[in-house]
Amino acid sequence: MKSKVTKILLVVFIILFICSLSYIGYNQYKMQKEEKMLEDLQQSTIENPANVDIVEEPQQGTLEKVKNEEIEKETKEEEKLQILPQYKELYQENQDLIGWIKIDDTPIEYPVMQTKDNPTFYIHKDWEKNESQTGLPLIDGRCTLESENIIIYSHNMKNGTMFGSLKRYKEKSFYDEHQIIKFDTIYEEAEYQIIAVLLAQVFYNEKNNEDEFVYYDYIELDSKEEFQKYINQVKELSLYDTGITAEYGDSLITLCTCNYHVKDGRLLVVAKKIQ
Repeated sequence: MKSKVTKILLVVFIILFICSLSYIGYNQYKMQKEEKMLEDLQQSTIENPANVDIVEEPQQGTLEKVKNEEIEKETKEEEKLQILPQYKELYQENQDLIGWIKIDDTPIEYPVMQTKDNPTFYIHKDWEKNESQTGLPLIDGRCTLESENIIIYSHNMKNGTMFGSLKRYKEKSFYDEHQIIKFDTIYEEAEYQIIAVLLAQVFYNEKNNEDEFVYYDYIELDSKEEFQKYINQVKELSLYDTGITAEYGDSLITLCTCNYHVKDGRLLVVAKKIQ
């Protein structure tokens, strides 16, 4: 009887072991697939740089056959903002693309997404909108490209992907060598100078204490007082003095990822647009 129980337990153990290996293997496969997908996206922006226009050779007689209504449509399109050449193909693949973020010498080189009707959609979705552990960087659903402070969220992955490498900014020596964030919208290239790195917290209580720094409510800083209030709190909480500040009229981005110094903690990297 004891021998029979031992055999049953052994079989159960083997099954569990095989299932565990299969689960680990599947997760690794998914991670590798997502990494390959991101590499392909990164490569597509290199193959079609900003100073190269996409031009198709018109077939003989095409121009003569263009109708007046098509000409009017093209004219209206030209009056709108033009998508940068390096992002045209990506935008055709996924129109949730809002921009591209890159920090040199870090893994951060990713598309940035926004879905206003479902703001958290890309927290656990990849470029092809499949389930994903890492998701993609995304802009706060309340932001527009004209917002004074654009908040960009992404996961703090243990392997350093997504915004996992932002934790290195806790050391000023890393900041000293990586002060610039490249954040393009699909319409405009731009670089941002980091002005502060700080720890914050998400508050889920309905009524916040006046002393609480509710960083995610500082988006439309359309008054000098509101802008300065945000900058003062950011600089006061900064882990070190960068020697750089911002003035009313500057455009800001705030990168946000999880941090575990307190419950619902966040690490913020705040930067101003270089004019």
